[in-house]
Parts: sequence; C-alpha cells; structure tokens
Amino acid sequence: MNKIDISEIALLSRRAVPGSLVSVRVPCGKSNCACARNPAMRHGPHLYLKYRRADGRQISVYVPRAAYGRVRAMVRSWRRLWGAIVTAGEKNLDQLREEIR
Repeated sequence: MNKIDISEIALLSRRAVPGSLVSVRVPCGKSNCACARNPAMRHGPHLYLKYRRADGRQISVYVPRAAYGRVRAMVRSWRRLWGAIVTAGEKNLDQLREEIR
C-alpha cells in the first residue's frame, strides 16, 4: 500500500462507497417474453452496486450506464480508504507489540 496521509483519508471518506460493481442479465417478468423461456435471452447487461450491510442484508443499487465511471471511482476510493485503514492498524499493532515487550 502506498503511503497515504490524513488529508487524503478525509478526502477519500467523502467520496467512497463500499461494495462491488456487477453486471447482470435479468428476466423482465412478462410470461410471453423470450427471457421467460430462455435464460440466454434475459435483458441487460444491467450494472448494480452490491453491498452487504452490517446486519447481513445484501443491498443492490441500480447504476445507470451514464453513472458507471463515477460509481467505479467511488468503489476504488473505498478500497484505497480501507487499505489505508488496515495499514494504519497494522502499524499501530506493531507499535503496541514493541511497547508491551
């Protein structure tokens, strides 16, 4: 992980969203549509942001194609933020180990 400072953590935290972008093909629900009989004919691909909440429920948010780049950048910000937090925690743990020896 590259070095990251507190000001960057603050910036990332304002634009970061947790989750993953996934592409899915879905049936429309109309019984006379070809997608009801043939899974290969499902509609899409449609983009969704999927996230598992702290209570275990999975959330799916539809992402219009026009917003894909922005949402992708937000997910990347989350991963970078999370990596910085984990790195800081590991450094703190190393320091704690040294102090209690």
